[in-house]
Amino acid sequence: MIPKKLHQTSLRMDWEERRLARHARSLMPEWDYRLWCDEDNAAIVRKVLPEFTDDYANLPAGVARTDVARCLYMYVHGGVYFDTDYRFFKPLSHDFLDNRCVVGRESQMFVDDGTAGVGEGQKIGNAFLASEPGVEMWRGFVVDVFERSRAGERDILYLAGPHALSIYLESRKEAQGDATILPDHVLFPNLRLGNLTATKHEDTVGVHLCWGSWRNKPLNQLLRNRARRAMSAALSYQNKV
Repeated sequence: MIPKKLHQTSLRMDWEERRLARHARSLMPEWDYRLWCDEDNAAIVRKVLPEFTDDYANLPAGVARTDVARCLYMYVHGGVYFDTDYRFFKPLSHDFLDNRCVVGRESQMFVDDGTAGVGEGQKIGNAFLASEPGVEMWRGFVVDVFERSRAGERDILYLAGPHALSIYLESRKEAQGDATILPDHVLFPNLRLGNLTATKHEDTVGVHLCWGSWRNKPLNQLLRNRARRAMSAALSYQNKV
């Protein structure tokens, strides 16, 4: 059973990210909440996989390190990890928590190469992860990340991000057996209204607003993104759309 623990990680949370976090905690007030810092993340790697301590420090970007760390939260503590730009629409149900491990398909296809992810070409998102502690899939994936890093992989998405997780699950049927893989409309529905919110179904849990703060953007795109972040955070706090 998935324990009632919420996990996030950030070097510094902007006000709109703090607002989304407060909204999640208000929906699930009985849940424990932990915001992990960079040193916390390094410490959990040292605890679980000390032989890869240097490999973790040498990953090509901070986002790759957080991609690794979130999987170790699941392995060691269990609970729910959600990105700072993930908006919950409702609390997680008892039936949801009865699962051993939950991931969700994203609506985007693998259009940038010929690699098929889990679900006939769809990829698995890593902006929302849920698990009971001790599921071996998470440790196995992290070890795979470090081994591919040693082999020279430097593309962030394919090293430790959602593409990498999708390929790992597709290539290891035993790992698929660990995870309940939900359709895209449950955890990663299509965005609408200028990417401020999402198309909701009865069982839609939330939406990844895809602020993409880790990506390098030109100034005009950064300004538009900041405006969208503010508007979507305000809407979420009021629980509208």
